[in-house]
Parts: sequence; C-alpha cells; structure tokens
Amino acid sequence: MPIWGLKTVAQVIATGFEGPQHCDEPWNYQFMPGQQVLVHVRGEGRNSVWLPARVIQPTRVKQYPTTTLQYWRVEYADNGVPRAGEFSPQDGDIKPDCPYVRELIAEELMWPIDDPSRSIPSMAVAHGRSRVAC
Repeated sequence: MPIWGLKTVAQVIATGFEGPQHCDEPWNYQFMPGQQVLVHVRGEGRNSVWLPARVIQPTRVKQYPTTTLQYWRVEYADNGVPRAGEFSPQDGDIKPDCPYVRELIAEELMWPIDDPSRSIPSMAVAHGRSRVAC
C-alpha cells in the first residue's frame, strides 16, 4: 500500500519525515483520548505482536535523569479478550494507527508476506475516535 504516493517506508523516510525508522523505536508523540493506536503487547523481533487499541487518557509520568516518560492508558482486545494497559511512546511500545506505522511494522516484520494471519486487524472507527495521518 503506497504511503503518500511513495512505495516504501524507506522512500517516506528519505523525504525527511521525522517519525520512527523502526517499529520498536521510541517516538515522542502526544496522543488524544479516543485516538486509535497500535500497541506492542509481547514478543521481540519477528515474533512481535502489535494490536490496535484506543487511548483512554494519559496516566503517569516517570522522570529519569535524562528523560521523562509519559504513559497512556489504552484499551485493546487480545485474542478477543478485552484488556487495558499503560504504554509509553518513549518506550517504543505505542504508535499512532496510521498508514506509515502500519507499513513500518509490515515491512520490518514481513507481514503479511510469510504469514497472512499475522497482519494487524483493523479497528472500526466510531464516534469520538479518530485516526491520524502521521
């Protein structure tokens, strides 16, 4: 799926887009309640599992000597089971649900090339929820 008329994530990055270049890379992103996101719930590398979620609210802030981490409470379904959790974009575990991020994950983890069941399921957009065009 082309992003902004470009064929690959690498081409988007080459235009100067300042988003992450890898799916597990931190991204200092500010979310809005109701925004649709993708969260990394488990696994590493090609075994990573990213699921669609909805931001509920910002929760806590963790201060470290060199950085501050903002956590966001989200709701998501894992194998049909409703779950909630806290994720920080500075940890690289939550990203906005947009074509760029979906393609970044698809290219990096080779979805759905070697296993069509590994693609990220879509999440319906209802009133009060929004997607972003990152």
